[in-house]
Amino acid sequence: MIERPIPPLLDALLDACHDAFIAIDSQGNVIRWNNMATKLFGWHPGEAMGRPMAELIVPEAQRDQHERGMKRFQETGEVRMLNRRVTLQARRRDGEIFPVEMTVSMGEDQGRVVFFSFLHDLSERRRTEDQLLEIARTDTLTGLPNRRHVRERLDAAIAAAKRRDRGLAVLFIDLDQFKVINDLQGHHVGDMVLKELAKRLKANLRQNDFIGRLGGDEFLLLMEDVEQDKDAVIVADKLLDLIAEPMQLEPGKPLVVTASIGLSIYQGDETTSDILIRQADEAMYRAKRDGRARLAKWHDRTTPASVPPAAPRAPFFDFMEKVFAKPQANPGFGAREQFLQDALRATREHFGMDVAFISKFEEGRRVFEQVDPPVNSALIQQGNSDPLEETFCQRVVDGRLPECLPDAMANSEASSLPATREIPVRAHLSVPLLRKDGSVYGTLCCFSHAPDMSLNERDVDMLRVMSVMLNERMS
Repeated sequence: MIERPIPPLLDALLDACHDAFIAIDSQGNVIRWNNMATKLFGWHPGEAMGRPMAELIVPEAQRDQHERGMKRFQETGEVRMLNRRVTLQARRRDGEIFPVEMTVSMGEDQGRVVFFSFLHDLSERRRTEDQLLEIARTDTLTGLPNRRHVRERLDAAIAAAKRRDRGLAVLFIDLDQFKVINDLQGHHVGDMVLKELAKRLKANLRQNDFIGRLGGDEFLLLMEDVEQDKDAVIVADKLLDLIAEPMQLEPGKPLVVTASIGLSIYQGDETTSDILIRQADEAMYRAKRDGRARLAKWHDRTTPASVPPAAPRAPFFDFMEKVFAKPQANPGFGAREQFLQDALRATREHFGMDVAFISKFEEGRRVFEQVDPPVNSALIQQGNSDPLEETFCQRVVDGRLPECLPDAMANSEASSLPATREIPVRAHLSVPLLRKDGSVYGTLCCFSHAPDMSLNERDVDMLRVMSVMLNERMS
């Protein structure tokens, strides 16, 4: 240890320094320890002086390296860290590991070698850098990883899959008719939908899954360690159901949205993140072309596969032309009734359903205002009514049932209703009819006595368009 004391002025300057100052002898023992060193590492000068610096501030994982450096100096005089700024890990008295920037210089005192070290705490800078990096990699609306972060994670996952010879899957998720939500209900509702969807997806991840938002209404789910393609298909099917659950975004205004999902599987070799995302994107668009609200899988650079496409439908404009063609004279009907009857008939024929009707909600009851064709049933006749709570109509409006039911018996809520068994109702399409003030007038419905598995979200969209045009006649 150096016997000569440090001059008082220099000692005061070192204690006023904003960085930790530690001096050690050629054996690595502490011979000077300033106030900032005490603040930074937790050891008081009386505890530190004379002890090996390695015991006080060097993490255990790095002590061997430190000891080798000291031994190399003692044997050869070589000091590799001399007069350079280096960033390394240090250890506080309580065991916390934190980053520091250290500068080491060497001098002599009374013929003895002395090492002087200045150490600057980088913890706050690292926290700021980490926060900025997190901001740069996070979607501000949903809090999910953004496109940049997704790409980084996918690149890393592909590299890991190559090393470990394991599979991975990419699910490209895109909301159906999201633009309609923004246009009709406002972008604030669209933002709420995206945040609710992000919340649902994040809460239902498997342990190793990763979800991010690519932008707009596009999300990407990365599944690592996928052993079989069917594992990804099972997850995708669950996501379709999860997304379609009614969203209670505003009091009394349940909203049901659906999504189309494209699936691509890591094939090994030269597959890149760009290739996987592009394949999943192409498959997703195939799912939309096949009717939306479904999964499509990309297959070996060929046409993506999906569930069987919906049955051919009449072109939209042909349909609307038929609905709004000048009605034929019918002495038994007024102009309004004639229009509604023609609209129902064209709607029913277009969808290939058995019955179409317009209902009106009055004092807790559902009233059949118009029915096509006339039904020989006490349950469904123009002017008849039944308790609203027991109807498909009420459950569609409040979100307990989806607007499209290919088979009512496959839905626990629908299968419990009297109409399902007594009429019977199996395939069902229904959308609300609204007054000019936005309140619910009733519903526009179609149903069939047999299931129709070709019904899909595209049909609901067309029925919605019809409902908008009918709303003017419902006031």
